[in-house]
Order: sequence, then C-alpha cells, then structure tokens
Amino acid sequence: MKTQSNAVKKTSKPLSLAPRERVLEVAENLFSQHGYAAIKMRDIADALGVRQASLYYHAPEGKAQLFFEATKQSLLRHKSGLEQTIAAAEPDVHAQLLAAARWSLSQPQVDFNRLMGTDTDSLSKSQVRELGEMMEAALFRPIEKIFTGARKRGEIKIKNSETMAGTFLTVLQAVHHSHRYTQVPKDVIAAEIIGMLLNGLYPR
Repeated sequence: MKTQSNAVKKTSKPLSLAPRERVLEVAENLFSQHGYAAIKMRDIADALGVRQASLYYHAPEGKAQLFFEATKQSLLRHKSGLEQTIAAAEPDVHAQLLAAARWSLSQPQVDFNRLMGTDTDSLSKSQVRELGEMMEAALFRPIEKIFTGARKRGEIKIKNSETMAGTFLTVLQAVHHSHRYTQVPKDVIAAEIIGMLLNGLYPR
C-alpha cells in the first residue's frame, strides 16, 4: 500500500500566487481530501516542490497551525462565494438552492463532521470554537437564509429553516462523495435531489 507521502503528487498549477497563499491553498486541498491525521508536513512540501523546513516560515508552530490557517482561508472563501452566488441567483428557492449546490460542489469539500471531530483534536479550544463559528457563518447561515426567504415569500410551507439548512448541507456532503459510486456529474445529482426536496416523490 502506498504511503500518503508517496501518493501525493506535485501540483501542476503555476506558482502565480504569493508564497503564503500558495502554501495555504495546497494545504487546504490536501487536508480536505485526506483529513488532518493522514497529511504530514512533508506531503505538503512535496506537493509544493519545496523543502519541508520552508513551511515553518509560514507556520512556525507546525502542522496544527497550518491546518488552522488553511481551514480559516477555506471558510472565508466559502462564505464569500456562497453569499455572492445566492445573491446573483433569481429570488426563487429552486434557483438559489441550485446555485448554492453548484458552487459548493465546485469547491474543495468542507467535511464538517470530520472538521469538528478528529481534525481539530490538535487545536486549542479557542481555535476549535473559532472554526465552529466560522463554519456556521460560511456554510449554514447562507443556506438557512434561502429557506427563510422562501417561506416569507410563500414559496414553501416549512417552519424550521434551520432543520432544512442542516438537511441540505448533509445531502451536499453525500453528493461530494458520489464520484465513488457513479459517473453521473455532481451537479446533475444535486439538481435531481433539489427537485425531489421541493416537489416530493409522489406524482401530482
């Protein structure tokens, strides 16, 4: 069996970003795909094509600090991108959910169960709390607002927007992993699920 270090390949993306941005981008992608425990500092260095020691310039405290900073960057990007995507969609629950799903599925996955579980074991309590608050603002609240707005417009009859937001995000987590079981594109799967969510399974 290949070790994680051997499995990680050098990135082919040109070094067009500032060094710190580049380090955080690569670290984010690797942590997102494999989880905190599976990735070592040398994996990130190998993917960047740099010496491992150079990573400590950006993260003097080591892997935990790099994970924390990369995850914060990821959540900030998700918040900004998701909010902009929803705002640009038609003020209709179907259009907004579809736009949110397509954008979310185009990004590196934020596995919120793993993130707030084993991935944060090496972080301080204050860091875990900060990431939890950022995750709620970045992922949960924008989706909750879609359902709240739809209810106010009379498009849907549900009363608990929080429950619907949590359900929708859980579904997106499953769709992120769908490539393991089917060749159907993720956005096609998401569109079908959204249709079922809004219209139900029974024929009308």
